[in-house]
Amino acid sequence: MAFSMKKYGGPGLKWKVASRTLKLFVIGCITQGADIWQGGSGIDVQHMRIPGILQRIAWAYCVVAMMKMWLPVHTNQGFAQRGSWEDTNKDTKALFTHYTLHWMGALAFFLLYLVVMLGVTVPSWQFTIPGHYGDPLCNTTGTKQTCVSEWVPELVIETTCDVKGDLTPKCSATRMVDHWLFGYDHMWHGGFYTHSPWCEEGPGIRSLPCLPPSLARLCGRVPARGDR
Repeated sequence: MAFSMKKYGGPGLKWKVASRTLKLFVIGCITQGADIWQGGSGIDVQHMRIPGILQRIAWAYCVVAMMKMWLPVHTNQGFAQRGSWEDTNKDTKALFTHYTLHWMGALAFFLLYLVVMLGVTVPSWQFTIPGHYGDPLCNTTGTKQTCVSEWVPELVIETTCDVKGDLTPKCSATRMVDHWLFGYDHMWHGGFYTHSPWCEEGPGIRSLPCLPPSLARLCGRVPARGDR
């Protein structure tokens, strides 16, 4: 981002950020939210997985790009919307003093993450796996093959939580926030706790929706000093 944003300015930069964010989000929804691989059933909008890896990247990119465009930097003369790296003293503190508001934004993200993850009580919850036909069972008699799919009845799974600071997938604040934002039908359906949080690579990794990726993205952009 530090290098690519140098090529654009004014309204062109805003359109570029919006376009790239939308492209990443849509591609993520299609490739990770739709069942299009290995003869899948295709795109089901009502049950499409909204949170995914590319969607997380789109969120982090958009947040940090807006901070880059609209937060002023601190120069020798004070805060300036279009101040450059040359407008500040070249010492070891400049990396932090020049981007004072950016670091404050990163700290705000981090504190919000800690408060919600450790301070919010997660209530007990349940979700329903609708009735469906299971995998077909096939028998071959001579040259004739017969396949039968058995009906699997609806299953209601209840989970007892009522705790704070739980970092397991079933009772983390991450899952609660993601369910509230996206709804049960738009979560990942790949495991027993089928409605897993947005910003996680697997059931053992927890994070409030995309705050850590946004912070990491900012930490990668600032040292590059993209507004030189």
